[in-house]
Amino acid sequence: MKILCFVLSCVGILSILYGLSIAMATSGTLFFLVWFAIGAFSILFSFFLSSGAYFLLPPYFRIAFQCLLLLMSIVFFILFCYVLSGFREGGEKNLNHIIILGAQVRKSGPSIVLKYRLDKAVEYLADNPDTVCIVSGGQGANEPVSEALAMKDYLVLNGISPDRILTEAISTNTVENIRNSMSLIKGEPGRTGIVTNNFHMFRAIKIAASCGLKNPYPIPSASTVYFLPNNIFREILAIIKDLMLANITIG
Repeated sequence: MKILCFVLSCVGILSILYGLSIAMATSGTLFFLVWFAIGAFSILFSFFLSSGAYFLLPPYFRIAFQCLLLLMSIVFFILFCYVLSGFREGGEKNLNHIIILGAQVRKSGPSIVLKYRLDKAVEYLADNPDTVCIVSGGQGANEPVSEALAMKDYLVLNGISPDRILTEAISTNTVENIRNSMSLIKGEPGRTGIVTNNFHMFRAIKIAASCGLKNPYPIPSASTVYFLPNNIFREILAIIKDLMLANITIG
């Protein structure tokens, strides 16, 4: 029991410290608060166990609580594996279109997350000169320009002809990214790839399929290793949300 309490306390402290580092990175969201919540829960539960108060609770309550934790752990593990499956490179050449999903833009330009996507797109477009790309993303309240405009400027600056770039600058989430981008494609979409970070790829592909894009091809970009736990955890919660909203199906 002492070992378990020690582990829980360490997890709690590390979670809070990690949350602080995420907050200091000014990612533009309040998701770092989730790490504070996990840290507080772990520390409080450790105290609850070590003081013996937990064992004063009715047995049926403790069993229900343990079953709930087990169920949550199983669901988390399954979704974690799904997210990891999106890290695999598709490797398809000469696609008709690729859709580059937007991410935060700062005053200095695309965020590091978006730069990973754009650099991957530049690499693909250079190797496949007949492929047309669609940059997709509107302008958030904390962004100086639309994500699509910033993405197009970055691509042109890195040698991609403006004639190969279609711009979709009104979407505010991944579902709108895909739907609005598909509306720019005349006729059948043909062989279309999705460019986004590896941790986001599984959900993006599922959303694309739900939006009617037949056999979307994954083109995952890299991501910052330190922020992967935060990004994967956030993505798991987003998958649960999209399942509840019927934006995606798994199976």
